[in-house]
Amino acid sequence: MWTMERTTIRSDSPTEQMTAKGIWLQVLSHIDPRFGGMSAAVPKLAEELRKRQGYDTRIIAFSSPEETRESNLPSDVPLTLWPPNRAKWMTDSNLRRRFQATVQASSGVHIHGLWEGSTLAASLAARSTRTPYIISPHGMLESWALANKRRKKQVYATFFERRNLSGAVCVHALTRAEALDCRKFGFKGPIAIIPNGIDIPTTYDASLFRARFPRVKSKRVLLFLGRVHYKKGIDLLLHAWAKISDRYPDVILVIAGPDSEGTVAKMAQLLVKLDISSRVLFTDMLKGSAKWSALAVSDYFILPSYSEGLSVATLEALGCGLPIIISEQCNLPEVEESGAGWQIRTDVDELARTLITALDTSPATYATMSSRAEALAQKNFSWKSVTDSIDQLYQWINGGPRPSSVEFLEDAV
Repeated sequence: MWTMERTTIRSDSPTEQMTAKGIWLQVLSHIDPRFGGMSAAVPKLAEELRKRQGYDTRIIAFSSPEETRESNLPSDVPLTLWPPNRAKWMTDSNLRRRFQATVQASSGVHIHGLWEGSTLAASLAARSTRTPYIISPHGMLESWALANKRRKKQVYATFFERRNLSGAVCVHALTRAEALDCRKFGFKGPIAIIPNGIDIPTTYDASLFRARFPRVKSKRVLLFLGRVHYKKGIDLLLHAWAKISDRYPDVILVIAGPDSEGTVAKMAQLLVKLDISSRVLFTDMLKGSAKWSALAVSDYFILPSYSEGLSVATLEALGCGLPIIISEQCNLPEVEESGAGWQIRTDVDELARTLITALDTSPATYATMSSRAEALAQKNFSWKSVTDSIDQLYQWINGGPRPSSVEFLEDAV
């Protein structure tokens, strides 16, 4: 079996003594941060749960060993790697038996993401061993996401994914909008609505980013931070910025994130076509102190995404006190409701107008928006409140009381 142990605690032995709240497996397809926010949020959830008395939480990743070199996984959470190759799972019965033993030794399985080999393998193993499992779609049932490779997903859903979802004792949705997407897809069971969590450092230094990227100098900064993929609406952002950038020579747009599916090259061509290359900075992926420095140096955070679950980068920007401009598809209406930023349609002209409003905002108004952004993050997205809710959810699934602090979309009639 192709597995990798990061601690002396084995994740594949069915004879282990369970702790009071049991062994909970966190299953996902990738652990390299270049694959998006899930690869950061899931390990952090495992780490926070493991701090709770009685939990033995473990990460099960269907990814290559090379991904561990780029990941920043918590050292105290056991990790087991399993082969991502679907053909191997279809032909290797010993592999399937060993994975079933891993699942059977647990109190429950939390599966993150859809349309992945990891979701299918974990769902099949859980059903065959009668182990309760939860599925978190992470935005993969949003209408734009379903339209992407639509026919392939329709066929796959018919044979596998609808059954995987229907077999879950509960679906974990990050937002109410995602819960409604699950209902549209046909899931009839309980849906727990619990957001992602964030952990903001007490200090972060803007000078690190300015020293690394001299083009920024003393300019005001508009920041996009995330995977550079078409679905994130980067084309909209560049077109909108091209419309108004002449008005703001003291402002630079920073696009910070890893390339996905060759999007950076396409956007570089668009920069030339729009003649704004001197007013946009691409930085590639920023990690650790470099990421926090970018947030510290920025004035606004922008994510005009066509499709989103719940962006961790957006929540981190709020936590750093940045007013934000996001699309409706980011599923955070409370940003505009609380006065922490703007929610827009995925429309170039509307985005351009909103950028003008933001950049012309008075210092006093900006300070108020900044404090509201930080307050919103602290109230709704702290890891303590998120972990409290997940803890209650797991205990309920294992026979405990119904969670009092978790919002549910009730079973469909």
